[in-house]
Amino acid sequence: MTARKSLSVFTKLSIRQKITLIVVMAQLFALVAILIGVIGIFLSNTSLNTIHTQSLQPLQNLRSCKNALDKEILLKATDLSLRGRRF
Repeated sequence: MTARKSLSVFTKLSIRQKITLIVVMAQLFALVAILIGVIGIFLSNTSLNTIHTQSLQPLQNLRSCKNALDKEILLKATDLSLRGRRF
């Protein structure tokens, strides 16, 4: 019965009112879509920040340790090769 009432209300509207209603509904749907997009951007940003702090920063620390060890190994190898030439 309520469906008939709402349908009869819609049929009583003028064409201008129907077009206005359609435009307003389209704008509301667009605003909802924009809001969902902004929420998605926010969630993606927090996810990327988490990935950065939990994955990339430890990898940078490992890279700096590796570079320091590479320098130590190179110095030790150079020192050993120079000692071998002396004898």
